[in-house]
Amino acid sequence: MDNIKVFLMDDRGYLVAHPMLADPPLRPGNARRPVEHITHKESQVANDILNHKQLVTKKMCYNYVNRTVQRFYQFNMSLSASDVITNLMYGEKTKYQITLIPGTNMFLGIVNSTNDGGAFCPCSTVGNSCLNCNRMEQTECECPCECPLDYGVSEQDGGCATVPKRSKTAGSFPVPLCSPLPEELISMNAINYEADYELKSCTNINCEDYQTQSECMGLVGCEWCQVDVDGENRLNTPFCTAQLAALPGCLVRPHRTVMPLTPA
Repeated sequence: MDNIKVFLMDDRGYLVAHPMLADPPLRPGNARRPVEHITHKESQVANDILNHKQLVTKKMCYNYVNRTVQRFYQFNMSLSASDVITNLMYGEKTKYQITLIPGTNMFLGIVNSTNDGGAFCPCSTVGNSCLNCNRMEQTECECPCECPLDYGVSEQDGGCATVPKRSKTAGSFPVPLCSPLPEELISMNAINYEADYELKSCTNINCEDYQTQSECMGLVGCEWCQVDVDGENRLNTPFCTAQLAALPGCLVRPHRTVMPLTPA
């Protein structure tokens, strides 16, 4: 029964449970691939399900944080409990069934991989780069990957603005912005930290202790005030103060003076 495998994956195709997840990763210490995808472990299944348009769609999005175009899989979570996806391509040696678990974003799959030689599903062995950034076809199997985000120049309102060039694979549809990855998909290997490093307490900054404009403007939360409350006359003695105590434009916020009550 070694040829019978059961797996769980989420709506992006990342495996939550699979018999081969206990195997060591192909690229140890690779922070760019924190979890395994169905294309990594079941390439024959991934190659076939791309023909089921009602099950999965290959998509792309812009990530301006690292200036990349992300390619990913999006599985349909609107399937009913009675919908069971099976082989579409005739003659495949690998037989599978996939269904949505109601009320979740999880998909349950069972695979009979007798005499499975695998399918060609290109994945980069270095980093997470796509092997072909000039095209993306719905039925072509490839691992989730990224391409450089190229910028072009367009004239707007008499000036110039940088805009991403239209992708050759995006067609006439606008490419959306990428949503942040869930915290559980961020590998701790990508975070540089030292276990024995002790963080020092934050320094309390008193803006009034700084006497020059250059010192004041370099402090977070401080503002150099040199204009009076009327917005026109300059102060004889400019000073540094907290931004909460100054009006926008370096105007001094007027202070209320509380006079003590004196008996008549």
